[in-house]
This record gives sequence, structure tokens and C-alpha cells, in this order.
Amino acid sequence: MELWLNLAAVDTGDLLDIAVAAEESGYTGLAVADHLVHPGTLQSRYPYSATGDVVWKPSSHWPDAWVAIAAMAAVTTRLRFTTAVYVAPLRDPVALAKSISTAAVISRGRVGCGFGSGWMREEFDVVGQDFADRGKRLDEIIEVLRALWSGGMVDYHGAYYSFDPVQMSPAPPGPIPVWLGGNTARAMRRAVRHDGWIGSYTSLEETIDDLDQVRALRLESGRDGAFHVSVTGPALDVAACAALAEVGVDSAIVSLRRLARSRALPDITAAIHAFADEAQAVLA
Repeated sequence: MELWLNLAAVDTGDLLDIAVAAEESGYTGLAVADHLVHPGTLQSRYPYSATGDVVWKPSSHWPDAWVAIAAMAAVTTRLRFTTAVYVAPLRDPVALAKSISTAAVISRGRVGCGFGSGWMREEFDVVGQDFADRGKRLDEIIEVLRALWSGGMVDYHGAYYSFDPVQMSPAPPGPIPVWLGGNTARAMRRAVRHDGWIGSYTSLEETIDDLDQVRALRLESGRDGAFHVSVTGPALDVAACAALAEVGVDSAIVSLRRLARSRALPDITAAIHAFADEAQAVLA
């Protein structure tokens, strides 16, 4: 099983040191989470807590994912990077294609995308994007990204996005995998049309049920080829990672904030090394 770290709410100034420590410790990669802003009044229900309340403060850091990934790639040579997850429907797809492609070039192909449709209506309101059609727009956004990443002259004419022939450079050095996050049936159906699924872990039993649904949908779709299954969540510990490996999960994306005793960088790097040693002894 691949072992990744989820960098949600980690202080931005520590990211480069964290990337170096993670590479030294043998992690496969790092996942950057995403929010644009924290609204002063939040009525949207957070789907990953029992109460529906968010579990972070307004001051928690959510750096631009592609700037952060490019910077971390510059101080590492092997570590891979993805987002878990990036709310693509908040963004213009042409500008997004450029940001991701640039990070892919700088990292020499060590970049993937984990996308989600989003749950916080207030963020969509801030940037003037429709919340109701975000899923349909996400489908088109992925099509636009793949077209622009081809490196040739392309056009696109969909229900939400349309442009005449253009060429975007630099193009990425190779295919960029697209994983979709979410535990709803709709999110799973979207995931099986692409390169992978990122599930949210609450318990082993629920995750196995979700995994069975994803596999059934994948079989029903008739698609073949590589399909990557990742699971992330603050409840992931070494025992959970081992159990998920037994049922065929490809990677565990473990919350770094839940591993460290404090937000001090020495404690964070110590936790990175300690968890890697423990996990590698169990998963080997």
C-alpha cells in the first residue's frame, strides 16, 4: 500500500520542510486540501462530521494547491503530489489547466489531480459560480483540462464552457491522473469514469461497503485499465491502513495534523518519521 500524508490545515510556511521530511521517510506522496475562503457566516453542512460543523478555524491555512505543489516539487525528487480534494467548479478551467500543467512540468510529471464538486455554497457565492450545477460543470471541466493538456490546437464547445481553437503551453510531460473524491453515489459514478476514487474513511465497515459500490460501478461501466483507490480521513491509523491494504485499497492518505503533538515544526517532522517507521513495519 502507498502511504501519503494529507496536508489539510498545515501551516503554509512549513510545507517545504514537511516535503523534505516526507521524502526522507519513504512516503509515496503528499495531498493538498483546498478552500478559497472561510465565510463569516457558514450555513452549509460539512458532510464529514457528525454535527455538520467544520473542524477547523477561520484562520486555518488553505494555500493555493498548485503553487504549494510546485514549491514542494522543487525541493524533492521522488515524492508525488495530488489534491484531496480540489474544488474545481470554483475555478475557470482554462486558467486551472495552465496552473496544473505548470506544476506538472516543474515536478517532472509527479502531479495528479483529486477533484470534488464541493459542499460549501458560500464559497461559490463569493466567486459568482452556480452551486446547483457544480457537478455537471465538473464533468465539463475535466474534459476541458484533458483537451488543453494534449499540447495541441484544440477547441471545446459544451453546455457551460466553449472556446475556438487554442493551444496551451507548456503541456504536461505525460498523462495527469484524475481522481474524484466523495462518498455519495453520484461522486462514485463520476470517479469510475476517470482514473481513481478518493473515499472518506469513517470506519472499516463503511469503507468496505463504499469500495464494493465503486468496484461494482467500475465493472458496470465496462472500463478497463488502471484505477486507483485512495482513502483519507482523520481516523486513519496504522491498524486502519493495514486493514484497508487487506481489502485492496491502493493508498492511505493520512492526516498529518492528527499525527503531530503540536503545530511546532520539530514535532511535525518527528511525527512524520515515527508514523512512517510504524506503518512500514506493519505494512511491509
